[in-house]
Amino acid sequence: MKTVFLFIVFLTAQLFAQNQANPEKFLYDFLPGIYEAIGRIPDCDSLYSGTVSFKNTEKGLEVIRQIQGREVKGTVHIEKAAAGDATVLRVRYKKNSQAFEITYLIQSDLDNYGRLSGYVYRTDGTTKQPGLEVLFHKR
Repeated sequence: MKTVFLFIVFLTAQLFAQNQANPEKFLYDFLPGIYEAIGRIPDCDSLYSGTVSFKNTEKGLEVIRQIQGREVKGTVHIEKAAAGDATVLRVRYKKNSQAFEITYLIQSDLDNYGRLSGYVYRTDGTTKQPGLEVLFHKR
């Protein structure tokens, strides 16, 4: 019994060390799935809802946004922010020929699924009031 316990402790320590050494690898495994989306459009009081899907591909994570009946694909990058102190998820996409970006903070819910919250803004710098978006993992 003691040997099994020591093996479990050793294995847990190894997994923790791997995730500490390469936290981005962990996030690329943690984030894929379908999420319920609730948000507010930038520079507007209008709200929206839909789904956002993250899928691993050969090129990295891919995003498909299905908001109010419209499907939009975009790019996904895990990046450092706040002078490297925080890791964020950046999603970039175009809607009606306008380029947007969302910077999400990455958290987990009580069931250890991803929960993301972020600001939505135009990439050309014209956004006066960023929109907001929250993603809840769909079960």
